[in-house]
Amino acid sequence: MRTKSEHLRNNILFPLLLALAVLLVASVASLLAIQRLNIRSDINSKIKAVENLFPALVEVESDLLSAQIDFLREEKVLQDLWLTRDREQILQHTSPIFTVMKAKYNVTHFYFIDLEQKCFLRVHNPGRYGDLINRTTMNAASRKMSPAGGIELGPLGTFTLRVVHPWFINGDHVGYIELGKEIHHITPLMKRSLGVDLVFTIHKVNLKRADWENGMKM
Repeated sequence: MRTKSEHLRNNILFPLLLALAVLLVASVASLLAIQRLNIRSDINSKIKAVENLFPALVEVESDLLSAQIDFLREEKVLQDLWLTRDREQILQHTSPIFTVMKAKYNVTHFYFIDLEQKCFLRVHNPGRYGDLINRTTMNAASRKMSPAGGIELGPLGTFTLRVVHPWFINGDHVGYIELGKEIHHITPLMKRSLGVDLVFTIHKVNLKRADWENGMKM
């Protein structure tokens, strides 16, 4: 025969403990759900911030590259050297300029391109020239006869912000000047501003292994 205490335990205490357990589980589940929502909200907020800040930084960096090209194409000594097409003299004159631009502004690419859109001189890689520059920015500058810029994947696997300007001397179109900076120079700015790390990936199908290895050496 059950005692009075056993009857009390079975009819009141057990249901109460069960209710408390259910309440505890529900509370933990609610906290986890709220935490997930907060994490998702924070991630979405940072993604939105990246989407807004990245193009703004690209525009600022493009304007800086354009300003440097404006200086280069108006320099009288460089104009005279270009008209002589003396590659070695142009390289000697522009190498110190490139060194300064690289140190101060993270410029990593410096091209002189002729009217046929062939590379006359890569100041950053002088041993490689004569190839056709068939990129979106180059083609846009040639087609519109105005500056063009954007982020592009180069043949050596470098992901680069490029700005190309048509070059005129005494009113005559004589070629193009292009400056670029590899995109990883922008990512530290975004990390400092937003507290996020960015990783850029490139599908291997878009690269030639030998060219990519040469690009990494460069």
